[in-house]
Amino acid sequence: MSTGQSLSRMDCVLGWIAPGCTWLYALSVYGKPAFTDVYRFGRRPLQMQCYSAGQGKDYALVCFTVDAWSGMVCSVLAFGHSDFVLPSGIRCGATVEAVEQIYGLPSPAPYTKYADQMLVYKVKDSSYVLVFAIQK
Repeated sequence: MSTGQSLSRMDCVLGWIAPGCTWLYALSVYGKPAFTDVYRFGRRPLQMQCYSAGQGKDYALVCFTVDAWSGMVCSVLAFGHSDFVLPSGIRCGATVEAVEQIYGLPSPAPYTKYADQMLVYKVKDSSYVLVFAIQK
């Protein structure tokens, strides 16, 4: 498996979708989203396309961030009790130790108020990152 500094885009595939694929491809796999949210990253408009399943403790949410200008998927996110598994075998609920055992030590997190709650791994030759949110 790849280590922190040599991750490829394919190491980030989640639910058959990888950053950099087209929104039309994601739509062909998942169909119409349960809900959509639009926001801006600087001047760039982004759309969050979300799919949900289950209720209560079995609730899962999968979202794709789509660049509204290019139509490309920028990020793939999974929350809750998702059955999605990264190619490495890591899934929602994995421990920090398990993530670091597979991916190595993370890159420094960007400065945000949530920086201490994430593990960030850069994807080689791209601006993509693989981010794991940590519950503290």
